[in-house]
Amino acid sequence: MSVDGRIAPPAGGAGFGSRRDRRRLHEARAAADAVLLGAATVAADDPPGSVLADDLRDARRGEGRSAEPLFVIVSGRASCPPAARLLAPRGEERRPIVCVAADAPADRVAALSERAEVRRSGGSGSVALDRVLEELAERDGIRRLLCEGGGVVNAAMLAAGLVDELLVTVAPVLLGAGGSASPVDGALPRTSLTLLEGEVVEGEVFARYRVGGV
Repeated sequence: MSVDGRIAPPAGGAGFGSRRDRRRLHEARAAADAVLLGAATVAADDPPGSVLADDLRDARRGEGRSAEPLFVIVSGRASCPPAARLLAPRGEERRPIVCVAADAPADRVAALSERAEVRRSGGSGSVALDRVLEELAERDGIRRLLCEGGGVVNAAMLAAGLVDELLVTVAPVLLGAGGSASPVDGALPRTSLTLLEGEVVEGEVFARYRVGGV
């Protein structure tokens, strides 16, 4: 994020993450069994189906794991674009999971079901994140999950007590009001953090926190 707490530049603006930051993100993904994103983030960023550097994909295969982590998309109203690159067929890789609310529109669910495994994981209008994580553990063997946001999903995960650690990068740049929202964009009780690691490289700050204090 920027020094003023923005997680993306204004529309059409250049990105501000460094190559070093991207590598750290790839390493965090490679360590995870699954990566969770909100539908708004998928629609805005349209991340590619392959999100790891080749050496990290090879390392996962060498450990007897899939080349890529499982992707899980939270989309209460099933609004995730079916044409998103993340939902494109990936050969031997497992299809992503899209978690929707119980009353998600049937036509949208049907469209998503052609490219993903759709699970109804909540009540009316929203997805129950605690239930999503329980199902991922019980049905899919997921033990380590990386949540990449966006800010609304991050806030909901923190509010539900589902986050153990935070990985934060602060880039030496100011974006002002044109940049997108905070990395934690939603109601949240005061939450203490304990710094576990910190490093400054060429003005960029990398930090890892434990959530919940000591």
